[in-house]
Amino acid sequence: MGMSKKELEYLILPDPNRPHKKALATAESLTVRELTEAEINLMPTLVYEWHAAHNTANLEKALAPKPKERPTPPAFEAQKELAERLFRDYRQLLRTPENATVIDGFLSSMASPTFSYQDFITAFETETMSGRLVLNPSACGVGEETLVTGHRLRTHPELYKLLRPAPTDEQQAQLEQDQMSSKDWAKLHAAEWRGKSEREIEAEQWVAAIPEFKRRHPEYNEVASPELKDAIMNYIKNLRLPLTVESIEQAWAFLGYGSHVEGVVTNYVNYGPQPSGLPESGNENLNYKVRSMNSRQYDEWVRNPANRKAVENMAQARR
Repeated sequence: MGMSKKELEYLILPDPNRPHKKALATAESLTVRELTEAEINLMPTLVYEWHAAHNTANLEKALAPKPKERPTPPAFEAQKELAERLFRDYRQLLRTPENATVIDGFLSSMASPTFSYQDFITAFETETMSGRLVLNPSACGVGEETLVTGHRLRTHPELYKLLRPAPTDEQQAQLEQDQMSSKDWAKLHAAEWRGKSEREIEAEQWVAAIPEFKRRHPEYNEVASPELKDAIMNYIKNLRLPLTVESIEQAWAFLGYGSHVEGVVTNYVNYGPQPSGLPESGNENLNYKVRSMNSRQYDEWVRNPANRKAVENMAQARR
């Protein structure tokens, strides 16, 4: 048998002034009125049933899922600055109204935007892989094409490179320098070395290259010594390589201190048993071959144990 409203008024309800306490129900508590979720959670069963029967709309409103608050987007100028940064870092992204519309559309459709630079990067990567953006691969050193989009972009053989930030001018210059032969590299720097001794030139080159090498190999500081520096310099001189970060890397690995280059772990190939001695007919041919290689070609070539042994023999013969 159900209870009357008068009987329900004497049920125990939470005291709104002291939520952790409870008080006798009042006549006002069993009226059609707005409710809170906290109040409902503390209701006795019979009181809840009364509101469910007579105060249904307010009960459902209090228990309805609360909409997730969307972060307030930053000011227009802040968003514009992030967009400018994206075009600056990813120079392969052409500055066109079409690309701007694609990026803006992606940002607007994000379910949980942070309105940070990472959102712009996510937009760029996603829409590049979808083929909706228009890119200039040559702007980031990927081939000679100046415009790709659609299917060609989605299936580009070097898509992974197009998804990276474009190299800075300094990084591009360093890459081109690392790929030079020693002769070309010497020609490039001939003017700034004019009037300086060989020792002065070597000292300047070492000072310019060693900070980046130390950044890549902090363990160098633990073993650094005049003897180790001499060994590295002798290696570079004997092979007539330009004194760069890359050639120091080669000497470091050759001298047995490791082969880790920033971001890449070199996998040495197991060539199996190799014949001893020179792979070329005499030191002169070998010397010519080595001098004609750039630093990256030499690094690949010297992994062969027979080639490495030949270089050691040639270096020993010159002492």
